[in-house]
Amino acid sequence: MSTGSDPREERFIALSEAVAERGPSMMAAMLLVTAHMGICSDSRSFARIFGVEHALVLRELVAMEIETRLVTILRRDRSQRVHYAPGEAAEDLLAHAETALAI
Repeated sequence: MSTGSDPREERFIALSEAVAERGPSMMAAMLLVTAHMGICSDSRSFARIFGVEHALVLRELVAMEIETRLVTILRRDRSQRVHYAPGEAAEDLLAHAETALAI
């Protein structure tokens, strides 16, 4: 019997909230968790999936790369799509979030 909830979606929300509790904005946390969970790791896909403006996603990724070094920009397409991966500092945040959820 199904409860109607998607465990992957619940895990995404819980991880995003756990990462955001450690300092990053909620959008930054969601960007990290989508890459971590293999949902998406480019700006256009993220904007489409979550229904936010691509420009807002780009702005957040640039801030995350320059100010906090939470992401590493891997590639920029001519369409302004940015491919990214969690940086070293983000790996620590994600590991703490995973640990917090396991307890």
